[in-house]
Amino acid sequence: MPGPFYTGQADFAFMGPSAAPGLVALDDERVDVIFRQPRSREDVAAAMEAVRSDPFSGYAIDGNAHWDLHAVREWWGRRGELRQHITEHLLSNSWYPWPSQRPQMHAIARDWLQHLERDAEAYLRQYAYFLQWKVWPSTTQALPEL
Repeated sequence: MPGPFYTGQADFAFMGPSAAPGLVALDDERVDVIFRQPRSREDVAAAMEAVRSDPFSGYAIDGNAHWDLHAVREWWGRRGELRQHITEHLLSNSWYPWPSQRPQMHAIARDWLQHLERDAEAYLRQYAYFLQWKVWPSTTQALPEL
């Protein structure tokens, strides 16, 4: 998910999703990925716990320096690939090498899918505005289209 928090070469031992299940899932290579950016102090604390738990130092929080409107639009255009990953991998029992982690990962996958379907577009439009103007938009600001 575009935003300040992201992962590069994070761990693949379920540490991030365990530390921040409302924010971190697994990508198609079973590596931590931020699926929802923090929205509250509690979320930031959870994200920072995921950062601290990663033995490879694969998390970063300078994403704002790497995103622009064009990149956000490209990312949004690939959301179908994310849906496919969630439904074909994260919600499939056969994809997990750790059977004990399946129930938690299925819950995380459902949260990710719900976020992608319900909240992501509004967040990304606000984030795109932020990237352009360096301030978070008020409720009356016209937001960029994705």
